[in-house]
Amino acid sequence: MSGYSYEIIKNQDVLEQIGVYIQKPVKSDILLNKIREVLDQ
Repeated sequence: MSGYSYEIIKNQDVLEQIGVYIQKPVKSDILLNKIREVLDQ
């Protein structure tokens, strides 16, 4: 989870290291979906 925009993060190769990116503020349903996605991996 990050307060940085996707544009800043994607240019620093951080996405490859963290795997899942969620930009704040995030709605609870989106957060729950991402958590489920990670747990199902």
